[in-house]
Amino acid sequence: MVIKILRPIEAKGSLENVKRVSQRLNEIMTYGVNSGMIFANPLGGIRAVFKKPKKENMPALPPEELPEFMLDITNASIKRRTRCLIEWELHTMTRPAEAAITLCADIDFERRAWTTSHRSG
Repeated sequence: MVIKILRPIEAKGSLENVKRVSQRLNEIMTYGVNSGMIFANPLGGIRAVFKKPKKENMPALPPEELPEFMLDITNASIKRRTRCLIEWELHTMTRPAEAAITLCADIDFERRAWTTSHRSG
């Protein structure tokens, strides 16, 4: 029944939505098994039935478009913190997750070094 319901979404090409809905439904069924409401997960492996979304990497911004991009960021209605984070990423070439967890304590301004050695884990 679930496959029949999701087929039209797949046919539209909304493969990412099919993937997400399948994951959530599977999680609900797993919860049902773990809590004793049902004996088995009838949706285990349901994602294998559908086409997989093609993973597309984001294209790089050509260097000649960078000044316009920076102007767009400056004029965008975003929080200053967000704008600074984007600029930080551009200057340091870090990933968003790395940039977001960076602390002032990570930066040794005298040695011009960035380290996370003081963190545990």
